[in-house]
Amino acid sequence: MYCTHYGFSEKPFDVTPNPRFLFLKPDHRETLASIEYGVREARGFITIIGEVGTGKTTLLNAAMDRMDENTRVAFIFNTNVTFEEMLNMALYEWGLLKIDETVSKVHAIQRLNRFAIEQLKKGGNVVLIVDEAQNLDNSVMENLRLLSNLETRRRKLIQIILSGQPELDAKLNRNDLRQFAQRISIRRYILPLDEKDTYAYLQHRLKLVKYSGTLPFTPQAQKLIWEYSKGVPRKINILCDNAFLIGYVLKTQKINEAVILEAAQDLNWHSSLDAKAPRNVASPERAGFTRVETQPPKHSFKLTATMIIAGILILAGSIFLNSMDFQLSKLTGFISNSKNTALETLQPIQTKEKAQISGPDIFVHAVTEPKIKSQKIPKENSEPVTQEKNTKTSDLTRSKYYFVKEKSPELIAQDSETQNMEQERAFEEAAPSEIQVKDKKKQDLSVSETQADDKEKSSAAEPVKEGKTIRQIVIKKGDTLHQIITQTYGTYDDIILSKIQRQNPKIIDPDLILSGQVIKLPED
Repeated sequence: MYCTHYGFSEKPFDVTPNPRFLFLKPDHRETLASIEYGVREARGFITIIGEVGTGKTTLLNAAMDRMDENTRVAFIFNTNVTFEEMLNMALYEWGLLKIDETVSKVHAIQRLNRFAIEQLKKGGNVVLIVDEAQNLDNSVMENLRLLSNLETRRRKLIQIILSGQPELDAKLNRNDLRQFAQRISIRRYILPLDEKDTYAYLQHRLKLVKYSGTLPFTPQAQKLIWEYSKGVPRKINILCDNAFLIGYVLKTQKINEAVILEAAQDLNWHSSLDAKAPRNVASPERAGFTRVETQPPKHSFKLTATMIIAGILILAGSIFLNSMDFQLSKLTGFISNSKNTALETLQPIQTKEKAQISGPDIFVHAVTEPKIKSQKIPKENSEPVTQEKNTKTSDLTRSKYYFVKEKSPELIAQDSETQNMEQERAFEEAAPSEIQVKDKKKQDLSVSETQADDKEKSSAAEPVKEGKTIRQIVIKKGDTLHQIITQTYGTYDDIILSKIQRQNPKIIDPDLILSGQVIKLPED
């Protein structure tokens, strides 16, 4: 529809796996060469692993086009079948079975064996390609492993190529399929395009449809294509095809950022630009489009869980502190009612001198405020002692002095001014000032609060196992998280991915990591 308007000989961004449009970036080129080598040298099993839409089927079609005429290929793309059904489909592709004919597993393997030996005598080869291999169950994969036993002493009679998504790689790393994994002689990975290759991919496609003139995409539009597609060729094709259709309806020769935004909105796609658009990209409202955000915030669950945990810790801390206050109150009350037990002060204070009373008099330990000369020591029936007996335990803990036992009548009788002055001077020398006592209490309280905070933080923080080490790597241009995980741990699965995301909270989208970014990789 829009080809005539833009001067295309055919649709440049069709989604069919046409090998003529294959864009050979380095890993595509290496994979294609590995397939040709594995088939020619009869290496047996070959696996091609790549994310959805990265061009695996297109690459397989290009590999089949490069095989010589003596190589007989059977291409299986429907993997939700039994092994017997798959084998009958392959025999039909090789011309060994009629369309309405069905043979048993034993007869099918016999036919295939004779056919492979005849091909070997002619200098040819037999190849079985299974696409979407991640859907194969264990029984089918075990039968494929046994099928690879068709061989001579010097050469494999059948070459099997399995192409699938990363789930296939994870399945091959399982312990119950270790025999199958050992048969794989070549394993290659296809990665999405980086930003530079995405722009080159656009020019490559337009060049193949004989487009003349400047690139129809503005720089801002190209940036948006990269942001929305993340370098996946299938997503690039779908987005650009919709953009050209919108441009045709609008009768415009240039595809700007507003057109790309409308195409992405029609497809219900989202990118990092939706959260924070760069200054050189027009917002959808400014471009005349109304956008509806349907994607929920990614961190809402984490925020809710964090708030719940914090609330639990605060509640537990308050219960603990209240329990401690209750026990302290009971202890203080018990001590205050015991007249035959010496009461020790809350903060240990060493006095320089003890006031000693001759005869039956008893020592009186006190922590007092500095007294003026007119202030006298309270007697046995004086007001401070009465208040001490009647006040709450919390007031007792904050009082400035405590009397352990009642004073003897002889001490009460000696109530002269001279004796009071001497005792006051002794207490002033032995006891610290009110400011020092308050500072000491504040300091102890601050230390206890700090220890409580540290304890609460340590309980809320994620436990770190003893001996656990973290390795940090710097992302290079072209690196992907899947490639890094596979090269580091030898496998890729959701468990490893979730652990790495917990160590690297800045990684929001596993498909988007930036060059120069530092990623922490746990060694375990």
